[in-house]
Amino acid sequence: MMKLILALLAAILLAVSPAAAEPKFGDYPTKMYLKGKPVLPKFTGSVAQFKTRIRNGMKSGAN
Repeated sequence: MMKLILALLAAILLAVSPAAAEPKFGDYPTKMYLKGKPVLPKFTGSVAQFKTRIRNGMKSGAN
């Protein structure tokens, strides 16, 4: 019984291909681009404690 379980586990592990390449952003180009000035969100609740970090991050624009 233990050999059967080990054989099934080995077959499952071999079936999963670790060599599969991870997707990259360049593989999925967009046809739409954001235009205009970024608008600061309304900081309410628990998010308000991060408003300085969010504002500083928005200064560089969208990535």
